[in-house]
Amino acid sequence: MADIKGAKGEDEIKLTKSHRLLEDKNILVLGVANKKSIAWIIVEALVREEAQVLVHCHPRDYDRVDSLIKEEEPELSCFSCDVNDDSQIDALFRNVVSHTSKLDGIVHCIAFAPKTELEGRYLDTSREGERVAFETSSTSLKIIIKKFEPLLAKGASIVTLTYLGGERVIPNYNVMGPAKAALESTVRYLAMDLGEKKIRVNALSAPPVPTRSSRAIKDIENAFEIYQKKAPLGWIEVEKIANVACILLSDYTVAITGQTVYTDGGYNILGL
Repeated sequence: MADIKGAKGEDEIKLTKSHRLLEDKNILVLGVANKKSIAWIIVEALVREEAQVLVHCHPRDYDRVDSLIKEEEPELSCFSCDVNDDSQIDALFRNVVSHTSKLDGIVHCIAFAPKTELEGRYLDTSREGERVAFETSSTSLKIIIKKFEPLLAKGASIVTLTYLGGERVIPNYNVMGPAKAALESTVRYLAMDLGEKKIRVNALSAPPVPTRSSRAIKDIENAFEIYQKKAPLGWIEVEKIANVACILLSDYTVAITGQTVYTDGGYNILGL
């Protein structure tokens, strides 16, 4: 696999100084797994923009994420929850309520399919594998928003993560493609339902990123190489994706809802 490098050319524009985009906003980030996960990079960007952040992880990741928080951002609180278990969602809600009476934003970075379903033919996906992929990666957004709706402030913003595999065929992405397509449709329907409260719902379509989740996809290195070679802006670092998440969570995007916002350096415009 070729080395993953920055954008084409030598000039880099980095956003490292706080602009207080999210000052005094309470934001719940769902799906932190480790230091390299997109969710964690978004957490760091939110802290930089002076948001008050609450962190969620799956129970299997709690010890790792709790240690990460203590080392990197000790002022944050972390709660574990399996989003496919209603009783655990109820417990997550109680934990969040014990820390804040309102949420100005939710970032949904939860996706999963059994590794055995991420190779071969989509046609051969098992019934159980399909159920797990859809419930975890798509349905969980609706379930979480329904539970937390009483806490969502007027003008709140919800952001979830998707991928181009939801609209195009990506080798070995398999069941996750239809699951992401369902997620993007869910975003549009939620945007309609919540619009009267001025609550926005959008998706960020990120490029292929080397994370624990993506490593489960067979031959994912090929996607990294193709993307790096062909994306008009070259490789887009996760930090830049996180910056866009901050903007969508801020008051600067109150006119945007129900959209899939591409943060893939323009790769999605290509007919390749």
